[in-house]
Amino acid sequence: MPTSSADYRPICLSNFTNKICTKVLTSRLVKLLPIIISNKRAGFVKDRDQILIAQEMIHAIDKKVRGSNVVIKLDMAKAFDKLSWHYLFEVLARFGFSGKFISLIKANLRSTYFFILINGSPQGYFQPKRGVKQGDPLSPFLFIIASEGFTRTLNARMMNGSIKSYWFGPVGNPVLETPLV
Repeated sequence: MPTSSADYRPICLSNFTNKICTKVLTSRLVKLLPIIISNKRAGFVKDRDQILIAQEMIHAIDKKVRGSNVVIKLDMAKAFDKLSWHYLFEVLARFGFSGKFISLIKANLRSTYFFILINGSPQGYFQPKRGVKQGDPLSPFLFIIASEGFTRTLNARMMNGSIKSYWFGPVGNPVLETPLV
């Protein structure tokens, strides 16, 4: 039982035309995912095994490079709700998606309206300014592309030295010093 308004989550209900358009966009996007998504990422990518990747990561971190190893698991709570549209469109453009395809994604996201039901009756509506639709088949793929863009940006910043780390403790553990976003 929800105890506050933050516990409620919208779900996407679409009309027939929107479902057809979403299905077409999804089928086109799915074919490109294995090409643009890193081999280290398996979520929502066909023929990639999460368990195998997790085992490989555990094996890899067992090899000490300098001092101890640290594993960080990010819990992206309500991440679908918080994805910036501007960021998503920028990532799609940088991955080489056409302006027309990006416009179709924009239209799909911007055609969303939320209604609040009070005693079973819709009371007003509003449009979201960010996030991808819960329950929409396109959403997980848009999210994985956005997170791949973030990962690549983070890796590039680490390689060019714009993310600095420092070492602490007896054997030295790296800690990021530069804000990531």
